Amino acid sequence: MKPQEQGQRGSIISYIKKRFETPLEMLERLRKERPELAEEKLSYLGRLDPLAYGQMLVAIGEANKDREKYLGLDKTYRVKFLSGISTDTGDLLGLVDSVEEWRVPASLEKALRSLVGVHRLPYPLYSSKTVGGKPLHEYGREGKEVERPLREMSILSLKFIGQESVSSEEVYKSAVEATEKVKGDFRQELIRARWEEFYTTHKDVVFTGFTIEISVTSGTYIRALTELFEDTLGVPFLAYSIERTSFTFK
Repeated sequence: MKPQEQGQRGSIISYIKKRFETPLEMLERLRKERPELAEEKLSYLGRLDPLAYGQMLVAIGEANKDREKYLGLDKTYRVKFLSGISTDTGDLLGLVDSVEEWRVPASLEKALRSLVGVHRLPYPLYSSKTVGGKPLHEYGREGKEVERPLREMSILSLKFIGQESVSSEEVYKSAVEATEKVKGDFRQELIRARWEEFYTTHKDVVFTGFTIEISVTSGTYIRALTELFEDTLGVPFLAYSIERTSFTFK
């Protein structure tokens, strides 16, 4: 079943999460925009990171009883990756841990397309996956070593859109904006300080960004693909922009 008309009781709707919002903040905004839903039970079906944006499914009222039907849907994203830089979260809201100047090979597009298929990848350190009774992100914050479990993640299709140059100044400003606009405890002060150090050291560096359209199975972390790309191409990667554009309804 596809999402029904927005605002209808007992329905599943598709709603746009904005960049910098948490899913809970998105639900609060939905209630304000649709006063008739003020007393309804609302829940989101699957998460998006604060820096990711785009389509999310929301269960309204009685439709919450059917949540499980919608948690395993394939999804399509439009993603911009940066090559030559990585963080401990895989996106801009993390601590820079590697910077490496890199000349993009002519075979980049072919190399990316070769990754279509099934992969066993570790959960991102900064995720809610529980290990030993606590989420992985708590180990990260505490600086403790932890073996991240593997998860089967499948790339169903991948289309190369194009590439562009991105200055270190643009990267720095985007990261600072993220720390200023994302609410909640995401280590913002520490992250902002590290990005300031990065910019001081790498003011003249120009990175290559490339955009892809990628369809994946449920449970595939886009941020986890940065590690897959690094293993394949031998250079660090960062998920610079993540937009979820659609779901595949069966």
